Amino acid sequence: DVTVQGNPDDLGQAVVIRGGGSYSSQSQGRQMVTLVGINQAVLTGVTVTNPAVRGYGLWVEAGIPTVQSSTFTGSNTGLIAVGSSAPVIKNNLFMLNRSGLQIAGDAMPQVHQNIFQRTGTGITIGGTAAGQLVGNRISQNRDGVVVQDKARPILRSNQIEDSERDGIVVTAQAQPDLGTRRDPGQNQFLNSQQ
Repeated sequence: DVTVQGNPDDLGQAVVIRGGGSYSSQSQGRQMVTLVGINQAVLTGVTVTNPAVRGYGLWVEAGIPTVQSSTFTGSNTGLIAVGSSAPVIKNNLFMLNRSGLQIAGDAMPQVHQNIFQRTGTGITIGGTAAGQLVGNRISQNRDGVVVQDKARPILRSNQIEDSERDGIVVTAQAQPDLGTRRDPGQNQFLNSQQ
């Protein structure tokens, strides 16, 4: 029930939270993180960065925090949703990270209207994670979206463009829902090099 608010109008460009401390994750062991999001917390209007080599900007492992109108940049991974978390992630900018957003474990985030730009992989989804990716713009990354393991995300109305390699990569037993006749996906994949 804590809100951290900077300036949501400019996605927190002038309000920077930089750092990285040791965090002991129940499912992933020791990690270097800037912030940990927990149930009913709200993060809005800030820039989050973690200069550590294996640093995470925001770590979400449980509960339903809201992350909105913020910028994630300069981290190994901008935001990770793991465990049984179900964060609401909307209207954020993920730029110049090694990985923008990682979703793993049994996480079920709602990822709406974000921009993932000029980063290694825009979004990586693994484990048995699901959740929804709706209305995101994923551009100028090495790979747009990577779905692996047994992940089953729902993708709707996303624009994935100008990837250096692939717009979407699906491996192992992953089964992303890209749309059906009754519920068209309306995802656009444009100008990928591979």
